[in-house]
Amino acid sequence: MSKKESLAVGNYQELQKLNRRYLNVQSKLEKARSGITQRTLKEYLDDLKEEMGWRFLDLGEYEKGLALYKSLPWETRGKQSTMGWLEHSLNWNTTTKPEDYWRKD
Repeated sequence: MSKKESLAVGNYQELQKLNRRYLNVQSKLEKARSGITQRTLKEYLDDLKEEMGWRFLDLGEYEKGLALYKSLPWETRGKQSTMGWLEHSLNWNTTTKPEDYWRKD
């Protein structure tokens, strides 16, 4: 296995772990009653979305990564989610939602 292939496999495995963690935290968020707990869990979900977006970009799945970045809140992640160069280069005008790419294993 070449170095490039092993990196892709590693990124895919990490993406699966992040996806499971995301679904677990999302479940906890649905059950959370405290506003502080909800806010903390939402911030953690945004961190996971950002990480999954990078993994998709590393795997060459640019539309999926961009969908995740576009779902990040502008108020708190504006600088990080500014991916105009990527959006422009892909001429991305679809209504793809991040949930379309998440697996529910």
